[in-house]
Amino acid sequence: MGAIHGIDLRGFIGAVYQLFPFPQSPEEFKQKLDGKANRTVVENLISQWSQPVKILVETEAQSQRVKIAGVLFSKAALHELVAYVWRGGMPGWQNKLRPDYVRKMKDAINTSISPIFKNFEL
Repeated sequence: MGAIHGIDLRGFIGAVYQLFPFPQSPEEFKQKLDGKANRTVVENLISQWSQPVKILVETEAQSQRVKIAGVLFSKAALHELVAYVWRGGMPGWQNKLRPDYVRKMKDAINTSISPIFKNFEL
């Protein structure tokens, strides 16, 4: 929270804040539709703290659970995670406009034949 408030600028979020200061008012702090415009800059920045990895996603048909990078999610918890992304996380999407990849996620879920997403709607 220190980086989000511009107090503690260590680490990745602090470095992002230095390039793209967050608004003072929490109401103005929103995910922006054009965030991909800064993707290359942020990818270069994050490389100081991390490196790309492939994330394995496994489904357990019998129990209807999903394992993402070794973390096991119940069907309900996965639905909550997907809904969180759909909302734009903690700040939400600016003007409730979502980027293409989020709308594609919704379309893929809504047309999925997987029992994990049966009766699930965003």
